[in-house]
Amino acid sequence: MSSTTSEPLLSLLSPHLPNDLQSDNEFTTTYLNRLAALPLESITAAESTDLASASTNITTSLQSLSARSHKALINSSNHLSALPDHTKTFNTAITALSTPSTGTLHTLDSTVSSFTTTYSPDSPALQHRQTTLTLQTQVPTLLDILSLPTLLATSLSQPPLALDLLSHARRLHQTFPTSPLINSIHTECEAHRSTLVTSLLSTLRSGLKLPTAIKTVGYLRRANPDLAQPGAMEALFLVCRLHWILNLFGALGALREAADEEYYARKQGKRVGGQQTERYLKRWIEVFREQSFATVSMFKSIFSDPEELAGEAERKAEEERRSPLPGFILHLIKLLEETLERYLPSVTEPTGRQGLLMQIQYASGSLGRLGSDFALGLAKEEGGEWVEVVEKQREAVGRFEDAA
Repeated sequence: MSSTTSEPLLSLLSPHLPNDLQSDNEFTTTYLNRLAALPLESITAAESTDLASASTNITTSLQSLSARSHKALINSSNHLSALPDHTKTFNTAITALSTPSTGTLHTLDSTVSSFTTTYSPDSPALQHRQTTLTLQTQVPTLLDILSLPTLLATSLSQPPLALDLLSHARRLHQTFPTSPLINSIHTECEAHRSTLVTSLLSTLRSGLKLPTAIKTVGYLRRANPDLAQPGAMEALFLVCRLHWILNLFGALGALREAADEEYYARKQGKRVGGQQTERYLKRWIEVFREQSFATVSMFKSIFSDPEELAGEAERKAEEERRSPLPGFILHLIKLLEETLERYLPSVTEPTGRQGLLMQIQYASGSLGRLGSDFALGLAKEEGGEWVEVVEKQREAVGRFEDAA
């Protein structure tokens, strides 16, 4: 049945229906259409029962729903009743936030602009903070740098470690030449460097073997860059060794005093035996021979370049002119000549004189193996006596070769 069929039925039943069902709504139309489709017997016999049963079911469902969800429904109702107030508050807040001159957004924008202006990358405050942060992160490194002088002072007995620390201090000074802290540390390290150089020079002025001499020369070159100039290290080495030789000569002071007594007695015309002078000269020439040979051989081992030794005769002469070694050898020979000139005349016994001259010949031969024979120079001084000693030595060498 269509809605047209239900309208007369609705008009007929309207006096008996509640007010909310008298209007022609979808629910009423649907029910009346269903009712019109039913047989009369079904309407009179079962419709009332069906309606009562449906009403009971609906009531039961509503009661269950109320028991189960009444709290949620009450809360929803309360929130719904408060929604207009919240909406009004929200609208007020939005209005206050968006006011052009006094609103919160305007204040926030002003604050952000002020912050970005105050703390720009070039601002003093931000730079100070960055500097403070950098210092904080670099504290361990700064402590290591500050401990350099103390560590260097305690490592002077270990030249390799001390030289490494000095090199590190120099690199820091070259990298940060304007830093007051680095300049202060560099100054302290330079003071310790002077102490290290003094200690190394003391080593060169003492008795030493070739390995120690090579290491010490290498340490000095690293410790004092001025020694990198041509000939500087060579001259320093020879000066230190000369100091050591002169100290050894000075250690013969007791023998020299006895020889001086005979020297002054001879000058006064007194007759002297020359035994004390002979003892002094024997010991003096022995020191001369040992130390001159050791120093010259050590010098050649340290300062000669193996790559330049083969086939360079023309360069050898040039190196000899520049090297301080010839001057050192001449100075030693000068000391020998002065000593012989002063004390040898006091030795009057022929056997003693020949023994001393033979000892000098051995010293000349030792230096001769290193290219520094001075026999011809003494031949001019001592004359025939020296020639006789040389001939005896040659005879001894000949007999030895014949026996071999």
